[in-house]
Amino acid sequence: MQQKISFSDLKENIIKFLEGKRGIVVATSSNNRVTARTVSFVNNGLQIFFWSYGNHTKCKQIQENPNIAMCRDNLQVEGIAKLHGSILDSNNKDYLREFQKKFPKDYDRYVNEPDMILVKVKPVLFILLVNIDRMLYRDHLDIGNNLAYRIELRD
Repeated sequence: MQQKISFSDLKENIIKFLEGKRGIVVATSSNNRVTARTVSFVNNGLQIFFWSYGNHTKCKQIQENPNIAMCRDNLQVEGIAKLHGSILDSNNKDYLREFQKKFPKDYDRYVNEPDMILVKVKPVLFILLVNIDRMLYRDHLDIGNNLAYRIELRD
């Protein structure tokens, strides 16, 4: 049974969760091939950013199919990814600053790589598995419809 919950409370819980993590698994697909890998990421609210070499499989797949899935611990994310240009592009300097704060060693290693690009993920759905009084639930944050609801796992 679906139970309505607070959109703003769940959103804040997810933002705090993301801010406390360094890596997330990203799954991409194209031409009937699905691949997954862990990437370092930063977030700005619910938006998620990571960087990659533009010639890597994930970037090629995103160009063909921008629908991606991500997961970390008990959080699942569905979203639309966009290749956002070189990390050296002046339009990406704010995101780069966030990477520098969260990953100073990686920043120093990759910041001047000309083939490194920023990937911006616009989430459409978050699903968080929660345990309340030894009962398991899935909390859904449906961004497009501005809805938050809980479903008992047995449903």
